[in-house]
Amino acid sequence: MRQNYFVEDFSPVGGEIIFKVEGRGDSIRFCIIDYGQGFSYDALKKGER
Repeated sequence: MRQNYFVEDFSPVGGEIIFKVEGRGDSIRFCIIDYGQGFSYDALKKGER
């Protein structure tokens, strides 16, 4: 099942992108782990560290 995400916030300094999940109230936080080899994402629910 396909899920649509909308970029809610992007902080290039902190390397954090927050996606808003369509049809649901929660957001998913993607932390950019490696800038060197493209992008690696660590998916966290909003509020997690």
